[in-house]
Amino acid sequence: MDPADQALVDRAVHDLNALYVEASLEVTRVVGQYVADNFFGGEVAKVEEKGKRSASFAALAEREDLKFSKSFLWYAVRLLPQLAALPGDVATKLPMSHHRLLLHVNDDKVKERLARKAVEEDLSKRQLEQAIAKHKKKASTGAKRGRKALPAYRKTIARFERVLADPDAAFAGIETLGELPQADALGIYQVVTGLKLKLEALQQVLGPRAGL
Repeated sequence: MDPADQALVDRAVHDLNALYVEASLEVTRVVGQYVADNFFGGEVAKVEEKGKRSASFAALAEREDLKFSKSFLWYAVRLLPQLAALPGDVATKLPMSHHRLLLHVNDDKVKERLARKAVEEDLSKRQLEQAIAKHKKKASTGAKRGRKALPAYRKTIARFERVLADPDAAFAGIETLGELPQADALGIYQVVTGLKLKLEALQQVLGPRAGL
């Protein structure tokens, strides 16, 4: 093929793909706004509150003569705030698959940064998914580093609290202790005695602090 013709085809593919994305997003926006207005009183927040539990929305989504799937209707409404919040030059260039992934990013600034990165670097769905996962892992690690470590005794008390939340289950079968071999009974006795001494020492420290 002549280089000029090849360039024409390449440009046409790029332009037509862009038109497809823009048209798809416009349909998504219009459908989402229609559903939000007519089934959720125009309040997108109610979608998160009621969502698929709405009887009328469920009935609409189940109609076989409707041209849109239930998942499309659901995402069309949920995407409304995101489509409005992202800059137009970014929002209109991202396909639906990318917009759906960005719904899981709560920080608006991070969402815009990732969206712009996806547009500028022409990221595939998989690449954007990896970028989002990388951000979440980094944010999670930073939160853990900034969190003050609990003293060991607090962790121990927390374990006791979980045990005492259902003591019957935690100590089920206690009536069979009398059947234990002597060596096993001695081992458990020593553990219980040691634990009792530690708890009594803890009581002595906590008593005055608790006003007892």
